[in-house]
Amino acid sequence: MLVCMLVNMVVCQFELSVGWHHFGNYFYALTNSLIAAKQCKKMCVVVQPNPNEIFAKTPKRIVFNEDRNLSGNLKKIAGSYFGKEIEKHIAMSGGGRISWQNRAAAICPFEKSIIPNKKGFENKSAEHEHFTDEHTLVAHLRSGDIFMPTSMNPKDWNAPAGSTKYWQPPLGYYQFVARQYSKIAICSQSTNNPVVNAFYRWCKETRGHQNCLLRTHRPLVDDVAFFFKARNLAFGHGTFGAAIYAISHSLRRCYFPSSALVGFTSGNNAAPDCVGRSKIQVVNVSYNTTRVTLNAPWQSTPLQVKALLAEELELGMFREHFP
Repeated sequence: MLVCMLVNMVVCQFELSVGWHHFGNYFYALTNSLIAAKQCKKMCVVVQPNPNEIFAKTPKRIVFNEDRNLSGNLKKIAGSYFGKEIEKHIAMSGGGRISWQNRAAAICPFEKSIIPNKKGFENKSAEHEHFTDEHTLVAHLRSGDIFMPTSMNPKDWNAPAGSTKYWQPPLGYYQFVARQYSKIAICSQSTNNPVVNAFYRWCKETRGHQNCLLRTHRPLVDDVAFFFKARNLAFGHGTFGAAIYAISHSLRRCYFPSSALVGFTSGNNAAPDCVGRSKIQVVNVSYNTTRVTLNAPWQSTPLQVKALLAEELELGMFREHFP
C-alpha cells in the first residue's frame, strides 16, 4: 500500500510539474520507478526525484528505511532516468532491458491521473479535427536542447566519443514516411532544426498549403493533446515518442528511424492491455545513416545541421521493418 501511495504521488508530480524539456525523460524515470515498485513488491519503497533531478543516480539515495512502524526494513530506491541504476538493486523480470511495451504497461493503471479532464486536452478546434485523422501524418521533430550552440559538449549528454545517437533524422526520412498520406502536420518545439521549415515547404509544394500544418512554440499541454488525437505519428531520436506511444489511445501507426528505435522486442508491436487501447503498428525505417552522420558524434555544428537537409533520393534505399 505504501508503495502504491508513493507511486501515485510520483504520477501526480509527472502531471503537474513536467515541462517541455523533461517530458520524455521524466516519463522514462517514472516508468523505471513503476516497474521497480512492481518488482520489489513489499520489500522496498520506490521514490522518484523531482523533475530537475531526473538524471539522479547517486548511490546514497538507496538506503534502508529505519521507520520501525513499517513492517521490516524496506529498501528505499530512488527512481532514475538510468534504468541500470535500478537494476543494480532489483533483478528485473526477464533479465533484459526495459522495453517500451513494459513502460506502456506500467503507466496504464495511472493514465487517468496523467490525462485529466482539463483545458487543452479536450480541444475541439478545426486544427485538431482536420489534421489528426487517418489520412494525416503527424511528425514530431526534435528541435530543442540538442540544437544549442556547439559549446554544449556531447559528453554532457552522456554520449561517448564517436557516438551518433543524438543525430536527428534528415529531411528524407520524413519525406519517405509521408509518401502515403495526403495531409501532414509538423510539430516541433522550435525551428532550430532546419528540417522543420524544409519539410513544411516540401509539404506545401507536394500537397498544397491547405493540407499542411506547422505547429511550433506551443504550450506542452496543447502539443500533447494534439499528439493524443493523432492516428499516425513519426518520431526521431528521443524519449518523447516513447511517452506518447505509451499513453495514446488514438495511435494506430508509429514510425521510428532504425537508429533511434530502442526497447522494442520482436513480435511485441501491440499496445498493452489497457481499456480502450488498440493495437499499434510500429514501423522501423532504415536508410543510409552514414550518408548524413559520417559516423561522427553530434555537436550541432553548422555543417552537421546543414547535413540534416539531405533528401530522400540522396539517402539511398529506404526499408521498413515491423518489429
